Amino acid sequence: MSAFFRYPTAWLVTTIFTWLAVAIPSLVYAQQKAQWLPWVQHIGVLILVLLCINESEKYYGYKVRYSMLFVLALLIQSINLTSPAAIHLIYNVKLVGILAFYVPLSFALGYILVTSCLYVASQYFFWGHGFEYLNAVLFACFQLFAYVVCKRMQKEQEAKEALQLAHSQLSATQSLLSQSIAKQERLQLARELHDDVGHQITSLIVNLDVARRTAAAPLTELLDSCYLQAKDTLKCIRDLVSDKRSNEHIDLHDALLRLTESIPRLNIELDYEHHPLLEKLSYANCILKCCQEAITNTLKHAKADKMQVRVYCQQGLKVQISDNGITLNSIRFGNGLAGMQERIQELGGSLDVSTHQGVTLTIHFGTTNG
Repeated sequence: MSAFFRYPTAWLVTTIFTWLAVAIPSLVYAQQKAQWLPWVQHIGVLILVLLCINESEKYYGYKVRYSMLFVLALLIQSINLTSPAAIHLIYNVKLVGILAFYVPLSFALGYILVTSCLYVASQYFFWGHGFEYLNAVLFACFQLFAYVVCKRMQKEQEAKEALQLAHSQLSATQSLLSQSIAKQERLQLARELHDDVGHQITSLIVNLDVARRTAAAPLTELLDSCYLQAKDTLKCIRDLVSDKRSNEHIDLHDALLRLTESIPRLNIELDYEHHPLLEKLSYANCILKCCQEAITNTLKHAKADKMQVRVYCQQGLKVQISDNGITLNSIRFGNGLAGMQERIQELGGSLDVSTHQGVTLTIHFGTTNG
């Protein structure tokens, strides 16, 4: 259950105390009137608010949350017809604070205006209490204040998430860069061993060969031994150089793990299959940068909570990056996607974008690449 429910302590305490302050007087009034509907309304409000502010996105995502917010708004407005008191408008203040994390200011202003009009209309036509515009204006101001404060909180949260994302991207890039530098240093060392030390040992072998052929009998055995040791040393150096050239590859898997393991608000599943192209820095760097850009776009625009990154072999090398965000009819290529496409095309690959059930990016490098 702990994985299903996760709340900031301040939000949880505020929600419960706010609900008690509104629900207890309303339910006491309802009990006097022997009404059961207010109980359903107030308990339903509490359950929906708790579900909407739940920060765990393991079992339900944004589409479900929007549906719950819609039902919550209807439930709050229905209280206009079961309670004549204005105290239930505090629920609207709470709801608008939650909406700050989901909708723009124009939508929130529209909701505040509509709910204020509905309250005034219910008081005038249903309860016959007259034109209660002062309460409507007062609570509308409270709602607007709640929206502004929560929007500010959201901006601060986004700044922290951006910093965390930048740290993950930096860690992944650093992993790839350090591997590249280490590989270059090892190759440089291998070249020096082959060109300098190998050349000197080859000269030594030639001299020993001449010496052992012309030396007198007492020295022949010793010179033969030195000659064989020099040849074995040269063979070891050549094997070492060959091993460094053939086995020092770029580990893209480690870099992708560093990138995906601590992304905020996204549960990213990584499925990695090795391909020879991934041993080259240019391809590994291209795929890493594309994954970074895709994750950034998902966090900014998709409203997704799950993402999958697949690197696999199918008629070459394929990379598929998909999320479960809001489905779009079409997607516009901004600077990020355009830059991604340019990187891929420079290496002879292709990029396909699908918007069915979220956004799916498919990168393909054919068998002729490399």
